Amino acid sequence: LLQKKHDNMNFSDSDRQFTFHDKITHDSLTVKIQEITDADYGLYIWPCAPVLAQYIWLNRNKVRGKSIIEIGAGTSLPGIVAAKCGAKVILSDRSSLKNCLHICHQNAKLNDLGDISILGVTWGQVTPALMRLP
Repeated sequence: LLQKKHDNMNFSDSDRQFTFHDKITHDSLTVKIQEITDADYGLYIWPCAPVLAQYIWLNRNKVRGKSIIEIGAGTSLPGIVAAKCGAKVILSDRSSLKNCLHICHQNAKLNDLGDISILGVTWGQVTPALMRLP
């Protein structure tokens, strides 16, 4: 894996576009996700993320209006899709992984999701921000 300095990281290393289709209704959804080739595994799209995102898309009527938290969001593809499907989404990752939290912000902005919440958490610690979750 390639290692980059995080101080001056360029958050447009790679923009990927994902289009999800519903063969029954012929509806589709396209989202853009930035990822970075880096040893930090929260900065690139894991192979399971598009699978989960497709599942969310195909079950979008079940997530619409629900509150969803994506734990360990990284690039946040499933959470972005859930938000585009009408869910109230909180993207979360480890608070010490500032670059992961930044890429969550970038991907929300890239997909016009200004109302999405992003929360840094420390695993095992209960914080006031965590207690305020719905």
